Amino acid sequence: MNETVLVSGRDVVYRHLAGDEPTLVLVHGAGSNHAAFDDLTVHLGGRETIIPSLPGRCGSEGEPLASVAELAAWLRKLLRALGLRRVVLAGHSLGGAVAMEYAIEDGPGTPALAGLALLSTGARLRVAQGILDGARDAAEHDLPCELAAGAWERDPDLALVRRVEESRARTPARVACVDWMAADGFDRMGDLGRVRCPTVVIAGSEDRLTPEKYARYLAANVPGARLELLYGGSHMCVTERPADVARRLSDFVGGLPR
Repeated sequence: MNETVLVSGRDVVYRHLAGDEPTLVLVHGAGSNHAAFDDLTVHLGGRETIIPSLPGRCGSEGEPLASVAELAAWLRKLLRALGLRRVVLAGHSLGGAVAMEYAIEDGPGTPALAGLALLSTGARLRVAQGILDGARDAAEHDLPCELAAGAWERDPDLALVRRVEESRARTPARVACVDWMAADGFDRMGDLGRVRCPTVVIAGSEDRLTPEKYARYLAANVPGARLELLYGGSHMCVTERPADVARRLSDFVGGLPR
């Protein structure tokens, strides 16, 4: 069910699934919203899960935030406002950058960061110029900011693609444009050694937006991280292969120290 909480005097909309701790917090990617993980959560039974919409969309108030650092600071305020004690952050694409930033700058306090799951993301996100130009054009003309064809498997389920794009259309184009710019500015390649929590990297071997080499770099440079490759999977494996991603996430969370 969807719920609302105040963060710095502004409403934040989030999806809340009841279950066992630690709480799994799912952070969506650029141009998306809290509906991004609807297919995934079907396979995550029994785990408390929080899925927020980042500012500027789907009832989450405020202007979109222009950098990953700002998004991570906002996320920390949200999790404190929710009174969470122990969380596992799982972020997809731009959301993975936000989760990384949170982990790199993590310190004593509440909530404790029990683990990190990085989904279809990288330590540096240089967005293709065509995607940036498309996002700017959509924002200028107030048109839907659609995903690039390269985000999907080579022979995608077109009905699934349409459903996802209809959901993404709930995020204003100007907000999506800010998201893509924030992703383009992210670079923590030299700081991954500062991540101090158990980490899993989950990626599709055929991801054309954040290629397999990005996932391998994360796994090689985050201390103790393990890599879970979905062979044939795309950038949108959280939607196209939700059961596979959920199984790997559940195994990771279930194996964390209590």
